[in-house]
Amino acid sequence: MSTHDTTTEPAEPAESAERIAPASPERLIYFSDAVVAIAITLLALELPVPGAEAHGDSGVQHFLREHLTEYVAFLVSFVAIAMQWMLHQRVFRYVSGLSGGAIRWNLLWLLLIVVTPFTTKLLTSEADAFRIQFIAYAAGQALTSLAFRLTVADLRRSGLLRPNAPRSVIAETLAWADATIVTFTVSIPRRAGHALGVPVLGAAAADAEDPAPRHLTGRGRPATTPRAAPTRNQPPTHGT
Repeated sequence: MSTHDTTTEPAEPAESAERIAPASPERLIYFSDAVVAIAITLLALELPVPGAEAHGDSGVQHFLREHLTEYVAFLVSFVAIAMQWMLHQRVFRYVSGLSGGAIRWNLLWLLLIVVTPFTTKLLTSEADAFRIQFIAYAAGQALTSLAFRLTVADLRRSGLLRPNAPRSVIAETLAWADATIVTFTVSIPRRAGHALGVPVLGAAAADAEDPAPRHLTGRGRPATTPRAAPTRNQPPTHGT
């Protein structure tokens, strides 16, 4: 009686023979919603509240007027984060899967969302560097919209938007993101380079016209070297 070798090699997993299915977007959507909610909560926690030093109605009113800037900044940042969340959910309702690039860009988007409470507090702090404070806030908002736009671009490039996704909705959403990028970018002060210690074009041109070194005094005026007063009846000097 002959024996036959019935040993067979293990079958390859189906994933190696077929294309691995993209990750489901539901977990990333839920995670993003939670992070956005936490960021808005952090914004509210930073709001100044009257303490024992505010006596009576007039004291509370004075405190609220004194911190009006912080309250306005809170509202602006709340609207900015809410708008980012609205744009996110408008696109991700039509997402069928996730690519590695889309996940990474989305995580960067969430990082910038979480940083918004910090840049808001920095903007309204008592530091005497408003130009740098404003640049940090405006750059953070512009980069947040840019990260979202790169997320959508990766989804479109990977073909992970559903076929029934309305083109008008996607185009309108990207237009809003582009408008945010442009608005906050152009709002950065023109002399931002000086705030960061980088000479800008205008300053370079001024230095080119006046090559003499400038030693600034306390108020920014060029320091002048006192000239020697002319002396009367000074005998001429003769070479030897």
